[in-house]
Amino acid sequence: MQGELYYLDSGVVAWSASLGSSIEEVEAGDLDGDGKLEAALVCYDGAVAVAGCNGLEALAELSGCFYSLELADIDSDGPPEVLASSPLYVLELAATLSCLRSVRGQVTVVLGEKALAADVAGATLVSHELGRASQLEVAVRLDSQLSEEELSTMSILAIGGPAVNSAASYLCQRLGVSYTAGDTFTIEAEGLKAELDLSRVGSEDICIVYISVEHGRIAGMIWGYSWRGTYAGCLYLSDSRNWGSSHLVFLRWVDLNGDGLVQAGEVHVEAEA
Repeated sequence: MQGELYYLDSGVVAWSASLGSSIEEVEAGDLDGDGKLEAALVCYDGAVAVAGCNGLEALAELSGCFYSLELADIDSDGPPEVLASSPLYVLELAATLSCLRSVRGQVTVVLGEKALAADVAGATLVSHELGRASQLEVAVRLDSQLSEEELSTMSILAIGGPAVNSAASYLCQRLGVSYTAGDTFTIEAEGLKAELDLSRVGSEDICIVYISVEHGRIAGMIWGYSWRGTYAGCLYLSDSRNWGSSHLVFLRWVDLNGDGLVQAGEVHVEAEA
């Protein structure tokens, strides 16, 4: 998501700059006391920069992730200073699914290019609930459309496992999620695990739902052994009543009525942290 900044002189574009992220807020003031206005801006990725008549300049002394700014002459020397706010409240909410209600900005739901129809259906359910119950703007893209740099800097929610979604593979490495296959398939994270007897595939499945928030950016995944597990996880997250005090949830689906379809009443939490 790019942000464009234009400096107009007498109604004509004097210069423009393409930013790596959308612009969240802009404030204008004479920051250096030269009689000309500068623009201080904060971007969606948390960066703060200053634009003047000579172009765009990053404020190197500011580090971290910021979401709001104000201009004020706090030392009474004439030119105002830039006051930037860091979203510490987001860091406090980082370990819960409930943070989905509070985090702002855009989240990209990422599907694998080889995604099954059930993954697409599940992504639709999750996207709809995020649009209804959160303050996030939801976009949907394929894993093949994203670079590793974008994966590391954007808010993303990967749907579908590493076998069909490279974004899920990337997030497993980043978040310390591992999986092994033999007679059973095991998913492990943070000392917890879920195991599936592969002889039960078709009537039983497992799923991991993992939401992390770092510097105001979401890094999350929903995937199971098969499409049934992934869809079970999507059903779970598409009900905002499940957005509780955990950030990691292992689910198990059991086909109680023998119809081979995944229903919300057949999905239960096996472990959570």
